[in-house]
Amino acid sequence: MSEEKFIENSLSQLDVTYKKYPYRNGSIYFCSSHDNITFDLLLSDKQAIKIWRYICFDTIVYLFSDKVHYSFNNIDSEIGMESTDEGDISLYAKQTINDDKSKKKFLKLMKVYIKAIRLFDESNFLCSFRHS
Repeated sequence: MSEEKFIENSLSQLDVTYKKYPYRNGSIYFCSSHDNITFDLLLSDKQAIKIWRYICFDTIVYLFSDKVHYSFNNIDSEIGMESTDEGDISLYAKQTINDDKSKKKFLKLMKVYIKAIRLFDESNFLCSFRHS
């Protein structure tokens, strides 16, 4: 199964709708869960995936000089927060899909990531814009 098909099947399993567009050397997906949690997903031609969502919580920016992240034991996975030039925080997750084991990890990573966004959303820390 191609990486694009895998991503699309995973999003469907998680009840996430998306709009997909070609982007540089890959595809970008603008995603929305059944309860309107939105995030973006970039799939590169090198099987690397980055998922992100901006958090508009100004005071948290001062806690981070540049970037805070956690890498799993598998160097192909990473989650974290980073400050943007605009003063926002990006909550992101990265994963490389190169075998069945990494595909299983990706689905779990997506579930945790959507839960994390939901927590920020319930706390009113997310940016107010939504994808159209």
